[in-house]
Amino acid sequence: MTACAVRSDPVACVANAVSLISENVTALATGLRAAAGPRVPILGLTYPDVLLGAYVYPSIPPTAARIALAKTSVVAFESLLNPALATATDTPAVSWWMLRRRRVPTAR
Repeated sequence: MTACAVRSDPVACVANAVSLISENVTALATGLRAAAGPRVPILGLTYPDVLLGAYVYPSIPPTAARIALAKTSVVAFESLLNPALATATDTPAVSWWMLRRRRVPTAR
């Protein structure tokens, strides 16, 4: 995800990465459920948005380009990554996930 920040079209880069992320998260959630059994709660989180974090807590002054990249990262997370994670974890293996909106769903 962070590698996409230096691309000319970071949202397209994230869109291309989402299918692999979905496959990996689905496999991970299924394996965790198999290992833990049906009664153990499994917590799912979104990835950290380090680009937004760098804007909110900058170590160097923000520039117009960094501000635009932070705004683009929000679009990528809300439109691409978080929906993909929700789909990948909407299985008997994991029944919920968390967004940066701090919504805490309940386990099945």
